[in-house]
Amino acid sequence: MSHPKCLHPELSDGIWSPPLDVADLATRLEAEGVTPAVARAKHGFADVWAMAEAWFPKLQAVPSPRKKDPAPQRKWPEYLRGMSFGLPLLLSCVAMLWLHFSLWGGNLPTETATAVGAGSITSFVLTGGFVQVMARRGLFYLGTKQFERCWRSTWFWVRACFLTNLCFVLLFTMVNLYFGWLPNPLGPVAMSFCVCLGVYWLATGILYMLDQYLLVSVSSLLGISAVVALHTAFGVELLPAQLIAILFASCLAFLMAAAVLKKRALGVRSVQIDGPVNRQFSMLWPYFAYGTLYYFFLFSDRLLAWTAHTNTASLVLAFRGEYELASFIGLLAFILQAGWVHLATARFYKNVRLNQASINVYDRGTFNRNMLRFYAWQAGVFFPAALLVSVSIYTCARMLHVFPGELVDHVAAWALAGYPFLVFGLWNVSLLFGLSRSSCALQAIASACCANLVTGYLASRLGGYELAVSGFTCGAIVFAVVAGRHCVETFRRLDYYYLAAAI
Repeated sequence: MSHPKCLHPELSDGIWSPPLDVADLATRLEAEGVTPAVARAKHGFADVWAMAEAWFPKLQAVPSPRKKDPAPQRKWPEYLRGMSFGLPLLLSCVAMLWLHFSLWGGNLPTETATAVGAGSITSFVLTGGFVQVMARRGLFYLGTKQFERCWRSTWFWVRACFLTNLCFVLLFTMVNLYFGWLPNPLGPVAMSFCVCLGVYWLATGILYMLDQYLLVSVSSLLGISAVVALHTAFGVELLPAQLIAILFASCLAFLMAAAVLKKRALGVRSVQIDGPVNRQFSMLWPYFAYGTLYYFFLFSDRLLAWTAHTNTASLVLAFRGEYELASFIGLLAFILQAGWVHLATARFYKNVRLNQASINVYDRGTFNRNMLRFYAWQAGVFFPAALLVSVSIYTCARMLHVFPGELVDHVAAWALAGYPFLVFGLWNVSLLFGLSRSSCALQAIASACCANLVTGYLASRLGGYELAVSGFTCGAIVFAVVAGRHCVETFRRLDYYYLAAAI
């Protein structure tokens, strides 16, 4: 007669542990479907409790089977996997430096570049929250094998974001007609890039959700290739060529995402688990707010630089090409440093499992102290390495005469100083989200935005527009400090937060 698996330690494959008491064993039996009727009919006991009392002395004396040693973590593949998140950005930077145009932007008249830049930044801010919520909800459905719900949820957020973008375009168009911020044809150009790029961010967001980073790079590369073909081979004007290529890349990304999701659903029985709508909203709104504020933080210094000292300009915004060149140099450091976020996050979960396996359940203090030491070690390893990357890029840029003037040199130096703090803050935020402390992550990015705006505004108005970058660096430091403080507080009670996040 076969017995439940909880009564057979030899079949546990290293995950069995002795029951704590009779109640614990009874709970395990019930979890495997042993009801009082089953206990009487199949196992000859009066009920589940009697069965647990009979088996408990035998199982209590059985030691836990030796757990298999975890597979060694391969550092470079994990790092490269994390860095691949920024590969499309790297492709765009390379295309801009080599071809002088990319999927969007390029060598354009100042006013046209201003319109394209404004539309691009707006697309990031408008879609950032939707992509965050779509990805968080989609990952939950994928993890619980609810592929049909994942499909429906994803397209719901795509439609919601697209309609929001259209409403914003209509509202901006009406307001712009009255105030004349961007006269024709600049207003339609800005809004065209806003809508088209918004669709592209949604499409690539689905691929990121499906852990298909390389497919995002493929769509970006094909989009840039389409711009090159349309503009150089067929003589299409640059702006129409870019808009067509963006929509082309978006369609490719949507099709690839649909194919991946369909492939995962084949042969898997879809289960249906969900909560009430009001509970979903209470869980998702911090992610939406964080996604919106994060992209607002990233581009606040640009907006401050573009609006500083524009009294003699024809527009309220003035595109600053030298400022953008310096930002590209800083982004290279960000791409190289961002790979550490994925690696360090994977190490965190591995260390949690190792400590859980080696520490008694009642010794929570040792578990928390070990993980605090892990956190301190990761921070101690990251900052010297990140500083080395930033200094190396700055030195190489000077040797290659990338800086055409003192202004670019100044902005690049400030940006390179700020990106290590931004990356460290992103790691802390990924841990806070993983431990269900989204409100702490939201507080960190909100504080960073305030610091960015206040510092950048005062610096760019009292000095030159290039000083707006100091707001970014100051905000990045605040972001790292606030997120880090919340992480340390969380790690001091990690046993509780890790358990609560799993419920």
